[in-house]
Amino acid sequence: MTADFKPMTGGVAEFSLQIANTLNKQRILNSVITPVVQVEDNELPIIAPYKINWIPTQLPIKHLHNKIQSLQYKFFYLKCIFLILNNRESTFFFTYIDDLYAIPLIKICHKFKVKFIVLLHGKDILRISCKNSDLLDFLVSNSQRLIFNSLATANLFEKYSNVSAVNSRNIWYPGGRFDYLDQLEPRPIESLDELPKDAYIISSVCRLVKRKGINFSIQAFLKLILNAEFKNIYYVIAGEGPEKEDLEQLAQKSGGKILFLGSVTEGQKKFLLQKSDIFIMPNSSVKGTDFEGFGISFIEAAYFNNIVIGGNSGGASEAIKMCPRGILVDTDIDDPVSCVSKALNMALQALQTNSENIQNINSTNNILRKKLDLEKNVDHLISSFKA
Repeated sequence: MTADFKPMTGGVAEFSLQIANTLNKQRILNSVITPVVQVEDNELPIIAPYKINWIPTQLPIKHLHNKIQSLQYKFFYLKCIFLILNNRESTFFFTYIDDLYAIPLIKICHKFKVKFIVLLHGKDILRISCKNSDLLDFLVSNSQRLIFNSLATANLFEKYSNVSAVNSRNIWYPGGRFDYLDQLEPRPIESLDELPKDAYIISSVCRLVKRKGINFSIQAFLKLILNAEFKNIYYVIAGEGPEKEDLEQLAQKSGGKILFLGSVTEGQKKFLLQKSDIFIMPNSSVKGTDFEGFGISFIEAAYFNNIVIGGNSGGASEAIKMCPRGILVDTDIDDPVSCVSKALNMALQALQTNSENIQNINSTNNILRKKLDLEKNVDHLISSFKA
């Protein structure tokens, strides 16, 4: 069960899909239950609300459309309860805790003694601790197992629940989609093809929110291009989000050396990462109000031979440490831009003095594949239930 699933974007939706695919491959998945409307056919067995496309959304009919949609979601919630009550011998795996669906359904599971597992990502812990801190203790006492997407997330849970949660078998890093990435057809991006062939390209691919620290990387880049040694560099940012307008305004001083691509397809993202030399996302906790649970984007960028730069905050530091050419920067300090500038300088100096051969690239990819094996985690979980 999850309220964050494809076609939504972001790490949680992607991780939920990975888990569903792995469970399905192991032939132990009954169905994915999600309130996220599915717009395309999927090989997975999915129970979700239907897309309402037979009622126009224009006014004055929009009000009717919204009312029918609201009724549909209420019916879906009742359907979820029915599924729990009719499958009491099953185990329900909640891969995302939201207030509207997951919390009430978890309590129903508990009331009727239905087994459930919970996956936590970090930001959900902050939200729950603010609204209902007792729920964290409830999850510890009543779930079949708590799983965390990084050691940092497990430590965050301990901080707010005062319960020891750290267990190596309870840490599930998001699995790398390496076979998928190998087979994916790159989709050219015209604006990238127009850049000088010998240019160094720095990239970011993420949702444009404060936590990702793209404002720090833009400011660091603007300092960098003042250096005559680094004139032939460009910074390409892919993604949408509430910070985009402010970031575009900040980037105006770059003289066209910072490009915003907006949303990109998976094929376009691969094309960008193949062209890119350095991937940067200097995430921060935004003064303790936000949390980066892991950071699979670092892993994907490293897989395409990028030097990766990330913030020493949350689970992102664990992702960076898995990358053979990873650089951590402190961003929860008074002057994060200076730290990011130093990291970019270091990365560019490394590019100018070192040339990676095919053997080293293959070695990097093998290391990442070995460290991020989601199927192995699922095997451990199944074995623990059989024990």
